[in-house]
Amino acid sequence: MKQIAIAFVTLGCPKNQVDSEQMATLLSGLSTKFVENYTDADAIIVNTCGFIGDAKQESIETILTIIENAPDAFLVVFGCLSELYKDELKKEIPEIDAIFGVNQQKEIAERLKAHFSRSDILAKGFDAGLSIQKFSSYRKHHAYIKIAEGCSNSCSFCIIPKIRGAFTSRPLKEITEEVAYATKRGVKEIDLVAQDSTMYGIDLKMKNGLIQLLQELEKTPSLEWIRILYGYPSFYTEELIKHICNSEKCVDYFDIPFQHVSDSLLQRMNRQERQKDIYTLLHNIQKYSRTPFIRTAFIVGFPGETDEEFAELLHFVKEVPFQRVGLFAYSHEELSDAYSYEDNVPEELKEERIAELQEIVDAKLESWNKKIIGTQTAIIVDGYNKEEMITTGRTPWMVPEIDGDVILEKSDAKEGDIVQGTITSTNGCDLIAQES
Repeated sequence: MKQIAIAFVTLGCPKNQVDSEQMATLLSGLSTKFVENYTDADAIIVNTCGFIGDAKQESIETILTIIENAPDAFLVVFGCLSELYKDELKKEIPEIDAIFGVNQQKEIAERLKAHFSRSDILAKGFDAGLSIQKFSSYRKHHAYIKIAEGCSNSCSFCIIPKIRGAFTSRPLKEITEEVAYATKRGVKEIDLVAQDSTMYGIDLKMKNGLIQLLQELEKTPSLEWIRILYGYPSFYTEELIKHICNSEKCVDYFDIPFQHVSDSLLQRMNRQERQKDIYTLLHNIQKYSRTPFIRTAFIVGFPGETDEEFAELLHFVKEVPFQRVGLFAYSHEELSDAYSYEDNVPEELKEERIAELQEIVDAKLESWNKKIIGTQTAIIVDGYNKEEMITTGRTPWMVPEIDGDVILEKSDAKEGDIVQGTITSTNGCDLIAQES
């Protein structure tokens, strides 16, 4: 009997990538196969993002493009956008065959099972180890591990709690078993993801929950690198920073979106921390880490942002040695608490302010690049590109498809190998290295 060809199109953040991988695990079996090109698929599953306006627009445009290029495929749409706008999507894009929200993997599998009249399409029971035996659609040596769902912070600009509910930690044993299973299949590097990874365990009444989790994961044989993504400043304690910096497996990578530094604006954003707390956090990172890598993000043009408040942010970005900075123009989301504010910063001014900040960010990147030339670092090999005839990899401070790549010159290293290399030159976020 012919296998059903399924293609996934995943938009948004790595947390969505995990959801797609769980969905693929549920559908994997003798009756299904996965294809990379959606035009070759019998069923296309689109995992949408609905965080801000641009993400919503990208999701809609992607759906319309798929309908145009693969009109005969069975089209399933799920994720954040459809959680918020299921009825609107049904009305405006009737070509969608099935629409689901978040956390409805089982329902999607049952719908496909019914559509294709194949009783064997649901090869794995949903509760029979799905969270552990997660299909990885990325690289065999790297995996994103979701440690919690939802969010209990109440940032006024954010709608994630309305989409995914309150923060809920996964049981520690479940996570450690998933990581153990992944390493047996060749994974050497994991990125821990959640809406706020640093809150891990709080709802489980755990003291220093994330530290406890790290301590357990560090016992996993053959696991080399542990990286934490999406940390909230208020929960990045000195004790946590110290543990990361002293760990043999945790990399000194600090992904902490600060969003702003003006106290008055942070208050309107309903953030817990204030500017002095941010400076204390950065001081502690510099105190304990010899090679810190700090990634952050800022929102520009939040309602009421004055010239003086923006000047505070400008000074801060100039002063602090960030390695990566994401800049975003404020998006006025109707379901957010901030929607009650007047969106009174003109779009043109938002873009001007972002451009001014971007000049500083670019200069800092150029300065960072100059400092690391000649330094030696560990590099995990991602593979060999036959078209360009180059071997690529990443350093500990590089998240896949986010922080750039390392091009390894004249290397015979294989995918998943960890080698020592010397940085010889740079090109923006990408690095050139020679194996030592």
